[in-house]
Amino acid sequence: MYRKIMVPWYDSDRACLFGATALSACLVFGLLGFHVAIIEYPELVWLPVLLTALSGLALISVTARLIKRSISNPSQ
Repeated sequence: MYRKIMVPWYDSDRACLFGATALSACLVFGLLGFHVAIIEYPELVWLPVLLTALSGLALISVTARLIKRSISNPSQ
């Protein structure tokens, strides 16, 4: 009745931190790709913009999840 809630492995703090790190790398890669595409390949600029937007949105989601978890469970 008063047991600790089981957290799936993909929603653990370690997995979220790993995901946030990987998403940060994708975000930087997309920004660098945008810089190159705007100069060299202006017709393909949509691809790094899409990569940057999607990785940014996912990074915001993972960061919000980590912040909510740390606020609701400050002892851990």
